[in-house]
Amino acid sequence: MSEWEEIKLGNLVFVKKGKLARLSPIARDGYLPYIGSTVLEGRIEAFAEASGGELATEKDVLMLWDGERSGLVGKGLRGVVGSTVARLTPRDGVDTKFLFHALSYKFEWIQALRTGTGVPHVPKDLCDILIVALPKSIIEQRNIAQILDTVDEATQRTEQLIAKLKAIKQGLLHDLLTRGLDENGQLRDPIAHPEQFKDSPLGRIPKEWEYGPLKEFVDFMPGFGFPLEFQGQTDGEFPFFKVSDMELAENNRYMIKANNYVNQKMVLKQGWKLIPGEAVVFAKVGAALLLNRRRITTCSCLVDNNMMAAVTKKDIINRFLYWWMTCLDFGQFVQTTALPSVNQTQLGQVLIAFPKSKEEQLQIVSSIDLNDTLIEKEMIFLTKLKSIKKGLLHDLLTGKVRVNIKEGNRDQVEGGNPL
Repeated sequence: MSEWEEIKLGNLVFVKKGKLARLSPIARDGYLPYIGSTVLEGRIEAFAEASGGELATEKDVLMLWDGERSGLVGKGLRGVVGSTVARLTPRDGVDTKFLFHALSYKFEWIQALRTGTGVPHVPKDLCDILIVALPKSIIEQRNIAQILDTVDEATQRTEQLIAKLKAIKQGLLHDLLTRGLDENGQLRDPIAHPEQFKDSPLGRIPKEWEYGPLKEFVDFMPGFGFPLEFQGQTDGEFPFFKVSDMELAENNRYMIKANNYVNQKMVLKQGWKLIPGEAVVFAKVGAALLLNRRRITTCSCLVDNNMMAAVTKKDIINRFLYWWMTCLDFGQFVQTTALPSVNQTQLGQVLIAFPKSKEEQLQIVSSIDLNDTLIEKEMIFLTKLKSIKKGLLHDLLTGKVRVNIKEGNRDQVEGGNPL
């Protein structure tokens, strides 16, 4: 580390706090983007009069000085600095992009030291107590920043792709669950081929489809109270799912892991009725139901009394029901009590339309699954990128891993390319 040094933030930057400015919701002559907390999070929501304002250029690092997310930093921004943001202008020998990453690495540390009883702030003496480690060579600083920027750019592209795929999925769900697929595997077109559709209480649906209240095609199974003395068994014959289990990473679509298990003897003693595999389970009470999460069971199991299961009868395949229920907003059915809830009577009255042909149901499910698989693949890649970034931040910003300081080899790290 002899080629690195540790320096107080105040000796690396000139700090200038932003101030109040005249705002406009639209761009106007003499106005620039207003740099407040939302801009640091990637959203421009207002413009501010440039005259008399504290102006930032792309060479500055911006830090949120006041607010819940104080310590958050941004770079590459040009505009009028708001009163809750500070402009940090690097001194000679300090690279802007390197400084941005170094301060991003310190975000949690700054958050832990926030002060203020109402609106939190960064520590008043932040410039004296925050120590930044950096290479003396600005070329090495730039090369480190280049590597971290590459990961950030890949992360941003992946996030954008995921958002695009999710938007496509929503449109796909609507089209497939209302128009279905013809004998050639193509979406039916109600405009080009109106003869392929019929009227129903749900609107125009394919002639080959059936419709009716959900209770005619689905059996609802309630959850059970789960006595505290029976909880805590991490293995057993049957998983006993609670609402919190839906949040486990392994249970993204299928209920694979549980925090509690029970055995056959206990099931018989308590008079519990097992839910079969491939049922659709969901929260029925509390704020969790408004999240509209649906999951599919993978084996015989139980759910607690804050949940419910939907088990299809002979006409609908389970995965078709699952995708159909993901489009159902429970918020429109909640009972107007202090604690939001839905019951099987309400859900049973909801109208559902579906193909009589299980082959078409399977084709629809396969089309949706394909899109969802692409999303899951990108989500896994995004998680990997974030893990890479976390490791690189520690390795590169502490000097544990050194980069090649030749100007023409910015992608190289001693020991190999990190990506």
